[in-house]
Amino acid sequence: MVVLKLFTKFPQYAIPACVLALMLMCSANLTAHAQVEKYLSKGKAIRVEWFRPSADAGKPVVLILYGASGGDDGAYYRGCAQQFADAGFAAGVVHYFDAHNLKWANSAQMSQHFTEWQGTVTDAVNYSQKLFGAKRKVDLFGYSLGAQLALSCASRDGRIAAVSSMSGCFVSPPAKGAKMPPVLMLHGTRDTTVSLQKEKKTEAQLKQLGSPYEVHLYAKQGHCFDSEFAQDALVRTIAFFNQNK
Repeated sequence: MVVLKLFTKFPQYAIPACVLALMLMCSANLTAHAQVEKYLSKGKAIRVEWFRPSADAGKPVVLILYGASGGDDGAYYRGCAQQFADAGFAAGVVHYFDAHNLKWANSAQMSQHFTEWQGTVTDAVNYSQKLFGAKRKVDLFGYSLGAQLALSCASRDGRIAAVSSMSGCFVSPPAKGAKMPPVLMLHGTRDTTVSLQKEKKTEAQLKQLGSPYEVHLYAKQGHCFDSEFAQDALVRTIAFFNQNK
């Protein structure tokens, strides 16, 4: 697989050319410009790029959490948000790295800031309910680090209606008796960043909690999916969120 070394400082987060192609495809298909708004989390202004449906059907709000490479050049995430909006969901790309003025994060920064980012995401849920109503539920769609945050936050917040985890896992075991919403696990069998073993462990933890979950494994896919499989993952996520709203 050809890999574009976009992040020379942290080559482990380089973006495969196939994913870059999907980013460009999604960007070309955007039918509306994002509305950028901000909310405060511990005194820091956090950007959210909102894509709203033409008519509000009352579906859960979808918060999209990018991975360690960040979201400032994240045409892929904006493309996902647009497709959620086309399916009737208000969707926002949450720039949680704004909490520490980061463009991307290395391993040390991820460990250092993970707990604080959970608070940033929780504040994003609070903000979403101020915008769309206190009874409005929220879905989380995360990739890699974003998926880990989504799973962790959902284990602590009953307002989360469903989670789609793309190449993610639990970073630490959920608390005993934690109530998880329905979870969709999307994972490549050749993932060496978040191994299939970690995905299986997350499955076991969900099962132990009695949480409903579904798993779809992508054969011969690594941490980043080829474009057709990334699109398939998004289609499955939209269907899953529609089933669990």
